[in-house]
Amino acid sequence: LEEKLGAMGEMRVSSPVLVLMALIGLMLVLSGLWLSFKDLAGARAFNRTTQQSEQSLSQLSTIAGQLQQLVTDSELHALSLQALNQGGDLEAALAFARGKIPEVREVKVFPADLAAFDPLTQGENGFALMEMLNQASQGGNPPLQMHSSLQPPMLLEAAALKQGEELSGFVVLLVDPAFVLDRFTPDVSGSYLMLTQYNGRQPATELKKMGSENRAELSPQRIPVSGTLFRLEMPMAAYTNFLGIGTLILMLII
Repeated sequence: LEEKLGAMGEMRVSSPVLVLMALIGLMLVLSGLWLSFKDLAGARAFNRTTQQSEQSLSQLSTIAGQLQQLVTDSELHALSLQALNQGGDLEAALAFARGKIPEVREVKVFPADLAAFDPLTQGENGFALMEMLNQASQGGNPPLQMHSSLQPPMLLEAAALKQGEELSGFVVLLVDPAFVLDRFTPDVSGSYLMLTQYNGRQPATELKKMGSENRAELSPQRIPVSGTLFRLEMPMAAYTNFLGIGTLILMLII
């Protein structure tokens, strides 16, 4: 009888321990499920942000590429060289450019001799324009850029004019910024995007903002747009994988 009573006492002592272990196990399972939910939500947000940034970059690159294609068009170059060499007006070149892109506001041409180029006579953007022409003279493609010092501000695209292999001058397009800003309409639902222009040591120029302002404070990723000085600024596409699927299954088995 004493032995049976002792065994019953041991069972009574063990019951609270079993209940505690069951509660701990339940808490672990619930924690695992919550962390898995957080993983899934984070992965979806990461994929959405990555897709949005890729689509935005592709759309903006396509728009900028149209201006690059126009400024290097052989017909535009022929009309520009004709005006430059014969001292004529640029009405034909402007009409051609507007036939391709109606937002073109002006076509300018400059002689090949940059030593005679005086930026002080070219308005507020004279030095920025000289830098673009220098790049073109060295065989480069000056990046599409906004010159906010002009009133109204204008987009500028430039290219070298050649006859054979000889540098003969330069052509510059001045384009209404609406050509880019009105066409650039990416899907940023649930996110935030700001289009800016990199200005070296000077503050960046803010060109357009879209999306949810409450996400603007998140750490941005700055994505350069090829062939331009533009950058896409979006919340950083990153998430933490708290709990792998394998770990969750192991917890459920245990």
